[in-house]
Amino acid sequence: MHQDMRCNKDEAHMECKPDPSMQMTGVASESADARPPPFFCGPRPYFPFTGFYDSMDNTIHNDVPLANAVGRTDVEQCCWWGRGSARAAGVCLFGKLNYYLSDVFPGVDFCKNPSSVCSGSFSYTLMWITGMFVWVEYAQSDALYSDALDRFVQGETTEQEVIDVISDLLDNGMNKEHRLANFQLTLNALEIEYSSVQQNENTYDSLNLGAINSD
Repeated sequence: MHQDMRCNKDEAHMECKPDPSMQMTGVASESADARPPPFFCGPRPYFPFTGFYDSMDNTIHNDVPLANAVGRTDVEQCCWWGRGSARAAGVCLFGKLNYYLSDVFPGVDFCKNPSSVCSGSFSYTLMWITGMFVWVEYAQSDALYSDALDRFVQGETTEQEVIDVISDLLDNGMNKEHRLANFQLTLNALEIEYSSVQQNENTYDSLNLGAINSD
């Protein structure tokens, strides 16, 4: 669970302290038609247990408790779900955001209100700043990402592999198709030419870096 995403010993002084009384509902859902409904969290006295969401009839069933992957049937202290352009999550990451950024944005306390990323007068800016923060924390200096990017530039691997590595680092492999489409859009905007070759049902691309317009 996100409240268990703790900092290492050297950074523990920055993490947020989980608050059993915290209660909130997500600003948005995964889709425009609110399917599934937004995340929510709250103390056990208010939400003794949770059931499940039925995607077939778009209905929440709370008549019996249903445990999640780690055995929890309640949502107490579960308010640290992913938010922002790169889904910043966990008490460690929100604590670091608070440590480094709370003084920059008056009235913003990421530990008391992690939803400030998505709501409030600074929300649009914070959605992108938190995304950059997540990138620096998890991807930018990662050896697998650096290797994949280097081989991609050399024409030795595909843009798909680069996106696979990034997606695995940022959110357990989710949203690969959207990231790939955005990456290809960026390559096209920069006029970087790459030709597709089918191999093992994957598309392998080689770059022509000389095609970048220097103007």
